[in-house]
Amino acid sequence: MNPSGEQKALLEYTKYYYSGRIPALIDHHNGDFVIWKSAILLYLTGNDDTEERVRYRRQGEAYVHPMTAALPHMC
Repeated sequence: MNPSGEQKALLEYTKYYYSGRIPALIDHHNGDFVIWKSAILLYLTGNDDTEERVRYRRQGEAYVHPMTAALPHMC
């Protein structure tokens, strides 16, 4: 079997995200850490929004979405 370019890309992608669904983000600067769907926005703002232009703040504490409870390193 010789997969097409599109099939090869999907095979590569499913190494990181088993269902092959899009979107997913692979952070190669963080040990190939993989997140998907709406968690991508939380991850990016948690890591890259140093000026807090996107992230919510509440009474001096970072606003924590319930989904981040499973990912405490993001908060």
